[in-house]
Amino acid sequence: MKSFAIRDAESSIELVLSIAAGAPVPNVGDVDVTARVSSFGFGGSCTCTVFAAELTAFLLAVQALASSGSGSASLFSMSPGELTLTLEPANGRGYLLASGSVGRHVVAENGVVWHSTTFGFTVEPQQVLDTACAVLRSGA
Repeated sequence: MKSFAIRDAESSIELVLSIAAGAPVPNVGDVDVTARVSSFGFGGSCTCTVFAAELTAFLLAVQALASSGSGSASLFSMSPGELTLTLEPANGRGYLLASGSVGRHVVAENGVVWHSTTFGFTVEPQQVLDTACAVLRSGA
């Protein structure tokens, strides 16, 4: 299992990545993601699937963003709304804004209810670059 994790003093997002297996998936090698978010006291988690090619494109965009300080990198789950993660410049001092949401349907006693958490926090670009490079080296 691989992990893409970024954090600041009060907030974090961790994506635990594994090759999708068992259930039918659109493409061999797509990636199951367990996302855990904590953002200034709010938190949430979800399990979803992302296209392997989109994960690789996201990690390459993260590298370019962290190196240049311009552009953005976004990752979305196959099922709409379960995971959105965007990294983009936060300010003129080089920090990056990590923002997005995680959500899932929760089965309650009398029905199914949608739960979600939005988040946003700033991180240093070197942390994001190091994390993206480590995941790519391990064969994202």
